[in-house]
Amino acid sequence: GKAAMTKNILITGASGYLGQHLISALCSCSDSKYKICAAYGTLSTFEEDVVSSSQISSSVTLLKNLDLTSKEAISNTIQSHGPFDAVVHLAAISSPGVCE
Repeated sequence: GKAAMTKNILITGASGYLGQHLISALCSCSDSKYKICAAYGTLSTFEEDVVSSSQISSSVTLLKNLDLTSKEAISNTIQSHGPFDAVVHLAAISSPGVCE
């Protein structure tokens, strides 16, 4: 059989509902290997939660509090940890009061 190539994936909004479920799904795939850069914003417990999950922590190679409003922060992430085979942008403002 053909060996699976490692895919480098950047996931924004990794601490949100969709992000957490995507990371879990990617980590549970037995036929593919993923190097996941999990970018998150303000959830302070996210890193602890991922590190404490043995199934997830082995595939998540980076946990980064990434400010998506900063071009410099995004550029530094791509330069330091890319190139990425895929970027899954799931980040959003979850509090309507912040939008106003």
